[in-house]
Amino acid sequence: MEASLNKKVFSTNKKGWIRLLRPSPELWTWGGLQHQTQIIYTVDISFIMFNLDLRPGSIVIESGTGSGSLTLSLARTVAPTGHVYTFEFHPQRAKIAEELFKRAGEEETITVVHRDVVEGGFARPEKAEEKEVEYAQAAMIDLPAPWAVIEKVSSVLVPGGRFCGFSPCIEQVQLTCSALRNVGFVDVTMKECLARPYHPVRTEFSDYPPPVSSKQSKKRKTPERSEEKDEQIEEKQEVNQKDVEEQVQEPRQAGETKEVKKKVSLLQAVPDIRGHTSYLCFATKALA
Repeated sequence: MEASLNKKVFSTNKKGWIRLLRPSPELWTWGGLQHQTQIIYTVDISFIMFNLDLRPGSIVIESGTGSGSLTLSLARTVAPTGHVYTFEFHPQRAKIAEELFKRAGEEETITVVHRDVVEGGFARPEKAEEKEVEYAQAAMIDLPAPWAVIEKVSSVLVPGGRFCGFSPCIEQVQLTCSALRNVGFVDVTMKECLARPYHPVRTEFSDYPPPVSSKQSKKRKTPERSEEKDEQIEEKQEVNQKDVEEQVQEPRQAGETKEVKKKVSLLQAVPDIRGHTSYLCFATKALA
């Protein structure tokens, strides 16, 4: 099967074919996940990756895991030398997510931890018996009460590390931002991703050429201008006026214009913007 990826695979009767694609986080998100919770989709995911300053080698903590949509994208971004520690308090969700990550081939990059982080914090499993040091460059929190874990996030986030909270209600954002400032985070901002689609339309509008003047305007002479230059300018203006009259193809009196119909393609914005998912709260842990 591995040798057939990204190639045409024909049916047994040779009348049809399909192309097998290697599973990507986007393909898992749109069709391969068992939706245990409301998942985060590509528009928000890409915005989160960018604002968390993730790169290969980064260590990320995430809570909660949910269906694993965002976790797979986090793993792809930090691979091959980075790691994602994802914490889920629901045992069945944690088990299903761990099986999913094995199917996706990300078991070396993702560690699933069954834990209530409000009580237990973000210590890594291998350091559970020790006092955890600051080890993560970024934190992604998708919980009903993200403000309840800000202090625990700060204890494992390195100075300059980035925080993102994903909350559907503005009241949650207000409490989270207050908690972040109280702990000492800086650059606290809230952003929202809204997609505004545009549709191409073909339309017709009237174009009016400039009116033909009955008399040529006489320019004021200056010492630098010669009589010969003035004659050349007047001849050029007469030629341009003749070209305009030939385009309109009708004699016009002074000041009159002729309506010319033109068809153009325009982009028309959809008046209603739909697609609010959640508010994204970003912050940076202050340098020591």
